[in-house]
Amino acid sequence: MSVSKTFLILSYYLLFALVMVTGCNLSTVGTTPLFKLMFSSSAEIDKMLVNYAHPDSGSVMTVSKDNETHRASTLFNGVTDSNLWDQGEGWKVDFSGRYNYGQYTGYGERAWVAGQAMREQSRLDMMQGRRSDREDSRINPKQFENNDYKTRGLSGIDTYGGDTASAMAWLVFEIPEKRLINRVIVHTIDSIKYPAKKYGVSDFIVQYWTLQAKGWQNVDRMGKKVGDQHDSIRNNTRGKITVRFRPIETTKIRIVIRLTNDSKRRKQGMARSEFLTGTVRLIEVEIYGLEKKPPA
Repeated sequence: MSVSKTFLILSYYLLFALVMVTGCNLSTVGTTPLFKLMFSSSAEIDKMLVNYAHPDSGSVMTVSKDNETHRASTLFNGVTDSNLWDQGEGWKVDFSGRYNYGQYTGYGERAWVAGQAMREQSRLDMMQGRRSDREDSRINPKQFENNDYKTRGLSGIDTYGGDTASAMAWLVFEIPEKRLINRVIVHTIDSIKYPAKKYGVSDFIVQYWTLQAKGWQNVDRMGKKVGDQHDSIRNNTRGKITVRFRPIETTKIRIVIRLTNDSKRRKQGMARSEFLTGTVRLIEVEIYGLEKKPPA
């Protein structure tokens, strides 16, 4: 085999490895020299692709709560430097309340309606002085299908039927048309003054909207450890977290923040409900698929 042919084969193997590692689109080869592409960083490759978290793509972002001094609009301005946090860069959300980690978000597409029905039934039983019986529910889950889709599956009930959150914060990105998406990058705070292992987001999950079920489905995350059945990110201590997953077609992406590294839990009240306090600090969010940016 000639040296040139060997180099060509090796080049394609390297390119394939690059695609697998970065989630890059092979169609970028058509406009970028192969040699240059092989030695480009993932950040350089991302610049060739449409970022669906940015309004230029036509997407609209909604968040659980905004902050006047650390606005959510900074999450798509291209700035990932945590050293600018004290100057107002990044999004900040304080959480304080009853909490149930991940309730109704990890049990399939339709779990949220069942959860809402159970919640309403428990309240009804309490008002009527009846003992709550999950096997004897008289609430039709379908009546909740028109509720606000952004918050579906993000609340539950405690022993006495009170509200219990299952997320500290959330972000929803709505794209005008259905797109293929396979990667989300979350930048949480991480600097010498504010290290991620102390102040950053530790647990979160990426979900996509399924029109058929009128609900949210967890992405099928790639790179999970052997025996790890969870598609969420857990115990993170890094500033930049790249979530790669099997490609999905959707018009909506939701990022659910479950825990931060400064979160504190305690039991409260006679019901011993779990009470959580903590602060969500994000710097930037990026969402990518296979779509290239149009020529400048």
